[in-house]
Amino acid sequence: ENYMFLLIIVWMLGICFRASALVLRPYVRPRGILFATDGNKIFADQQEAMARQAESERLIFNDCEQILKIPDSVLRAGMNDATGKKRRPKQKAGTGFSKSKTNAQLASSCVSVERKKALLNQGVLHIPHALKRETASSLRACVINELGKAREIVRNDAGKSMSLFHAREEQELRSFLLLPFQSKDDPSDCPIATSIQELFAPGAALGDLYHELYGDKARLYDFYALRTEPGSLRQPIHYDTPITQKKTGPLYATFIALQDISRNMGPTTFLPYTHRYDAGKSNCPGRQEFDHGVSDGRRENFLANYANPCFALLQAGDLVIFDMRILHFGEANSLNDGATRYLLNLTFRKEDAAGMDLGHIPCIRPHYVNKYTLADVRSGSIFHNNNFLSSQT
Repeated sequence: ENYMFLLIIVWMLGICFRASALVLRPYVRPRGILFATDGNKIFADQQEAMARQAESERLIFNDCEQILKIPDSVLRAGMNDATGKKRRPKQKAGTGFSKSKTNAQLASSCVSVERKKALLNQGVLHIPHALKRETASSLRACVINELGKAREIVRNDAGKSMSLFHAREEQELRSFLLLPFQSKDDPSDCPIATSIQELFAPGAALGDLYHELYGDKARLYDFYALRTEPGSLRQPIHYDTPITQKKTGPLYATFIALQDISRNMGPTTFLPYTHRYDAGKSNCPGRQEFDHGVSDGRRENFLANYANPCFALLQAGDLVIFDMRILHFGEANSLNDGATRYLLNLTFRKEDAAGMDLGHIPCIRPHYVNKYTLADVRSGSIFHNNNFLSSQT
């Protein structure tokens, strides 16, 4: 009996020991669960912090934003273009101007020169009617169709999400769609190709402006559609690529509206003259305060005294081009009064910016990265290979 009693005692002690070990042992999740759960929590925490920051900035601005206007110098140059007047632009060294150039070509060149001056000065520029309204509408329908095909591809193979959505999964309210240059459905009559040709044909405002900025050796860096839905939140004020001391930025991005954009749909708001430390006499110290004054209140003071934040209220086919060093943010797309907004976004990189830390990785299909120059886009040679169709991922 004593022996049996001892066995029972030992057995009970063993149970207690194992139970205490389980209690005291730190819980370790399986690696997959750890990544998914903690990653989602970190992402949610970041989104919450960004929302709080954006709301505090909204209160600082107190709805003082105004519509981004076309500079008077550009409007005057455009009027000269419309009336047939011409002013010979300054000759670039080693280029010259042919005597055979028509008045219209010279006038168009003058407009491009004025646009470049305005863009270099304030860091952002609105160009109306860059696409025909019907082209923008057709492109919007095409983007929606491509979005459906991309979602189907990712449903069958989640590993292709990065090459189509520039993310491990498409976000519900705001997402990128990396576009092909042509659609497989009808390569001969594709709204994507038609839009590129309209934007970069000889004499087209955007193609001529990029040529004035960078020359034809500039590299296509981004090419995608941006979708925002009602309920997407206001972004914190940010820049896309860090400040450099050069007058011309390493990246210039273009947003082209594929439908009319109302204030409730969340237009992009810019802080003109914040793209360089020495840009704009009144704003020269402001960007330094924004970059380096977080801890001592100088950033908040700069924003409270900033006089002219401007939102780009675009009609279908209008565009806004900006130096990616400039401070900007996307407004909220109102849950009650907003609507789905699509933009065609493209960026060119300055030739000598290769190898620089741009703070912005290419947002373009992987097989397009660093392949095509402005000359390729303007000539249409990007369309001459069937590998560029929408089935290619």
